[in-house]
Amino acid sequence: MKHLTDYIIINYLSHNLEPADETAAFEHWSLCQSCQARLLSSLEHKTPWSSDLTADTQLFFKRIGARWPFWLIGTSDTLLALTFSESECREYTIYLRRQGFAFTKESDSDVIEESGKILRDFMQTGRPFRIKALNFFLIKTPFARQVLTWTGLVPFGKTATYGQIAAWMGRPTATRGVGGALHSNPLALIIPCHRIIGAKGALVGFGGGIELKQKLLELEGSYPQI
Repeated sequence: MKHLTDYIIINYLSHNLEPADETAAFEHWSLCQSCQARLLSSLEHKTPWSSDLTADTQLFFKRIGARWPFWLIGTSDTLLALTFSESECREYTIYLRRQGFAFTKESDSDVIEESGKILRDFMQTGRPFRIKALNFFLIKTPFARQVLTWTGLVPFGKTATYGQIAAWMGRPTATRGVGGALHSNPLALIIPCHRIIGAKGALVGFGGGIELKQKLLELEGSYPQI
């Protein structure tokens, strides 16, 4: 594949490419320092997701299915978190209430309902999925937002290493920092930290546990052959 065009870059960062085109673009830029630099420059001007919430925003939370212990937190039209346990969901809701936000008991959020269906389907079938209506409010630092933005560019069926994420960010010595940011990813599975692996293919550093990380990679057909 030739170097990424401006059109491809814009649509790649907006997650608007078809899966096959997204994969082809990733296979090129993940090895091309020139295209990595152009992606980095584009992200310095505009990131794909907002990190702001207005004071009157109504919030919702819901478990997305009895079979999987996943909880979603969001507004009427964006997601703030996917957690792997009820206790983790409770921690986020307590924090958000302390910030002045109110929760309603009814899950009157189209994005939570639709995202729940998408994620249940993925866990049952392994079909590719994409959820774009996200908010980075719960991601505390610019560094962590940068880490998760680059992580979100690793497409379905592909993996990258912590060192690669650090290098793409222009911070090649920040591998441990990348791991820390991914460990506290509030949008786990949706921002696919399960696709980030150790330098030698080791499955490390996943909040949902190594067994779940392996299952997710097997569903996507990208479990590393060590």
